[in-house]
Amino acid sequence: MILYRYFGSHAMESLRDCRLLVASPNTFNDPFECMYRPVGKMTMEKAMEDVRARVHDPNFLDEVRRGKGLSSNLEAQAFVLDNIPMLATALFTGFDRIVAATIAQREQIIEETMRVVCFSASTATPLNEILMWAHYADKHRGVRIGFDLPERTERFTLQRVEYSESRVAVDMGDSEWSQGVQGAVKRSLRTKSTAWAYENEYRLMTTPPLCEPGTAENAGKLFIPFKREWVKRVDFGARTDSERMQAIVDLVRIEIPGAVINRARYHKSDYSLEYEPVP
Repeated sequence: MILYRYFGSHAMESLRDCRLLVASPNTFNDPFECMYRPVGKMTMEKAMEDVRARVHDPNFLDEVRRGKGLSSNLEAQAFVLDNIPMLATALFTGFDRIVAATIAQREQIIEETMRVVCFSASTATPLNEILMWAHYADKHRGVRIGFDLPERTERFTLQRVEYSESRVAVDMGDSEWSQGVQGAVKRSLRTKSTAWAYENEYRLMTTPPLCEPGTAENAGKLFIPFKREWVKRVDFGARTDSERMQAIVDLVRIEIPGAVINRARYHKSDYSLEYEPVP
């Protein structure tokens, strides 16, 4: 399945460097990002089960390592195994505080642990496609790149976004996946309001340590590299400047010769777009 990334800018740089800019969900335009609805209760039995389930979780072990001043995650794992009752008690007694985490606390966790790249599935309807170009590709002046991405690599996982009329209910006491606030945030990151269903979104999810730093021209930003063969299609908007388009066309034909190159055109009678090959 082809997934599209819409660009208002930096399409040329992305194709040239084979890197996608990743973003913190805190910067997204949906004000309800990661606003889960906490439900459920914690018991000592659940707390014990939860701690045992996280013995091999690298994120949890990293938290333990830093919190206890240990030198490695292997030492952290040994500490957890030796102190399951103590850690379970801390989880049980602190559960109400975890449930009551403020938006600011959630945003801090997001900033420290999560980065995302957003895509739209190729099955978007013609009307929704018009909105995507308008909202995410500089009002049809930008570029759309179609990727055939793997579901998982050592750097990222690909997740389909689900749409709901109510905020996702997260059972904070469910030891099957419970990871405190961080686990709740991760789960809610895959659920959005039906108001956004037109995006037909998939999310590439990663963490800052798995990303590459920017160069001098984009210092402070993080990127995920991609393989050239993942690029299957490059589409230009109906309003894309011809000079900008030609520069990208020249690059793609040299560096990614297998990619199909098209330009969007207005349908003669309908509210829809047609795509014709760029000569």
